[in-house]
Amino acid sequence: GRTETISWILRTSGFGTSVISGLIYGNGIFVASVYTGGGIRASTDGITWILRTNFPVAPWWDADSGIYDGTNYFFCGGGVSAGALIASTDSIIWILRTSGFGIVNLNAISYGSNQTQKYIIGGNGILRSSTDSISWVSRTYSAFNALSSIYDGTNYYLAGVSGNLAVSTDAINWFLRTSGAGASNIIKINYGSVYLMTLGTGGILSSTNGIQWTLRTSGFGTSTIYGIAYKIGRAHV
Repeated sequence: GRTETISWILRTSGFGTSVISGLIYGNGIFVASVYTGGGIRASTDGITWILRTNFPVAPWWDADSGIYDGTNYFFCGGGVSAGALIASTDSIIWILRTSGFGIVNLNAISYGSNQTQKYIIGGNGILRSSTDSISWVSRTYSAFNALSSIYDGTNYYLAGVSGNLAVSTDAINWFLRTSGAGASNIIKINYGSVYLMTLGTGGILSSTNGIQWTLRTSGFGTSTIYGIAYKIGRAHV
């Protein structure tokens, strides 16, 4: 059976009033990062959170983007940590990777396990890809500020400000798609059995093929929807 997500319980994270901007899960561990210099915490049950202090960028500011690739946890830097990419195999010891972005908020990272270019990172009008998450190559695309990205098993999607949406089969050649977002910023993009995008104006766009998009009523009014997750046939924002 499936666990319903109707009733929610408030958990104490230990971050105080800091904004939790990044959350990833892998190998039985939740890893959370904050935007405002509060560091990284990890949990095996989502209830008890342990502060991690062994990472090479202090104070750490997250740019709302992280992934787990089956071996490493990754978080991208923003704010005073702009341009930083940190990685860890256990969520305890973190290593600084050279991204080559300079001082740019790294808002979007994705991993394609069956691709040659397995990793992409998007920042403010800059896009790079990598085969190993260590050496990065600049890619040409319609330069917009990317805010989120996904990989659906075939294509990389890069979404961002002013409704921009770019798609690539190989992380090298990129094409613009019509998103249906108009001038609204696309805050998050996610994929389950359907594609979902959240907007800065409170709307949600859905698509079965990543090409035609339908605007959905979220019930959030005009509030910005910062996150969306998809599992067992349901979307959660």
